Amino acid sequence: DFDREYDFGGFDSHLKGSVTEAKIDDKINYTQDGFLRIGASYQLFEQKEIMPNTNKKYSSLAAFATNYNKFELFSNLDTIITESLRYDKHDEFNDALTGKLGLKQFVYKNYYFSANGGTGYKAPTLGELYGQWGANPDLKPEKSLSGDFTFGNDVLWMSLFYNEITDLIDWTGVWPNAGYNQVSGKSKLQGFELGYEDYLFNALGVAANYTYLETKDANGEELARRPKSQLDIRATYYVSETFDIGANAQYIGKRYDVAPFGSPQGAKGAQTGEYVVANFVSNVKVNEHVSLYGKINNITDTYYQMVDGYATAGRSLFLGLNAKY
Repeated sequence: DFDREYDFGGFDSHLKGSVTEAKIDDKINYTQDGFLRIGASYQLFEQKEIMPNTNKKYSSLAAFATNYNKFELFSNLDTIITESLRYDKHDEFNDALTGKLGLKQFVYKNYYFSANGGTGYKAPTLGELYGQWGANPDLKPEKSLSGDFTFGNDVLWMSLFYNEITDLIDWTGVWPNAGYNQVSGKSKLQGFELGYEDYLFNALGVAANYTYLETKDANGEELARRPKSQLDIRATYYVSETFDIGANAQYIGKRYDVAPFGSPQGAKGAQTGEYVVANFVSNVKVNEHVSLYGKINNITDTYYQMVDGYATAGRSLFLGLNAKY
């Protein structure tokens, strides 16, 4: 349940709503290295008091299944194949059947290549359809086609990926198209990822991931708010079995806040990239049920924006407790 109140210089706004979900799933092991996971879910989205006579709700029902098999197609080299199917039934949109097929083949010791291909379906949210800011009741669900290919091992790997999205839902803050809009035609996102993860000196965990991304809408123009380059790094020092300290940082390359389809004369809008944000985190395990954590986000108090006009938090300290039984 959520209940939000806004005050914009005398203009008050109130929003109430809820998301109700029930889900059941089970895993059926039919061989030593093969299983079938099946399940179903129900979701009800409700939004109230947006403005008089505009209370909205919709529900969705889904059924899904994933089949997994591991065997030795070649001597002492594992082959893993997965197949997934999902059926979505919405009371506001057309039903959808999507699926995915995956293959992972080890070629030498722990070196492998993997390939995945699949389809996707994403319905617009109630906020995008009927919310207070920039809502568009004419939005249609997104449909996608995706694929990736990876080669590497547990320490170092490289992935190539390709995504094609039909009727992409995007936001533009430029009048008269301000709000959520549908990017007509097929939008394409493609690029590569380089990953590294290792455990050094029996005490230091390190990881790095670099992503290069190219985006194009149906007219060949770049999509908004998606950086061409992104680098994430982290390091964790395990002082003992119950105490660790670490740091992580993220670099976001050049990106622009407005896609040409929503801006005058193809203007790109504000440049919201080219910054680094670093964070510190520490965890203390009190016992098998309770742990404490502390973190400092944005250590250098960097000013940056993910969306133009919406500044993010400066240096922030968090202390917390996790309990699990």
